[in-house]
Amino acid sequence: DGVPPQSVDRLRYVSPQFIADLFIVRGEKAEDEKRTDDAFTEYEKASRIDPRYALPYLRMGKLYEKSATDKALLYFTAATKADYPPGAKAEAYYLIGRREHNDNKLEPAQKAYAQAIVEDPAYAPAHFWLGRLYRALKKPHEAIAAFEKTVALKPEGSLVYYAWYNIGVIQEDQ
Repeated sequence: DGVPPQSVDRLRYVSPQFIADLFIVRGEKAEDEKRTDDAFTEYEKASRIDPRYALPYLRMGKLYEKSATDKALLYFTAATKADYPPGAKAEAYYLIGRREHNDNKLEPAQKAYAQAIVEDPAYAPAHFWLGRLYRALKKPHEAIAAFEKTVALKPEGSLVYYAWYNIGVIQEDQ
């Protein structure tokens, strides 16, 4: 009488992030199956379960990235206010910067990239895209410095090669 079943009692020890991650996995599966609305619903559930967790906001923003820029920015901004995981704020500011950069809003893009670097100085994509922005603004010295920082961070993938390429193009132009 009045005593919850043992299985219910164990739920007290499950973190909100763990439960949110279950919905994120469901959202990823829906994305893989090209069911975007279902993916969004699963990510939204995750954000309600753990509003301090940035990952659901990042995923929702990425779903809207190509079709609804304003909604994407809204979710990326929500991710900047989340408490964890480490590096999520840097990614969120970087994604805001990319959105602004793509819309040719260079000053807000520069501020977003700079804030991404403040959040995580080792976040190579922010350095790389800041270099691209400086290159577009005809600031070769700043661009080279940003690309050199990208190279120094040794990110995985092709980012290092693109950074070297951009350094070479700028030096050739000079």
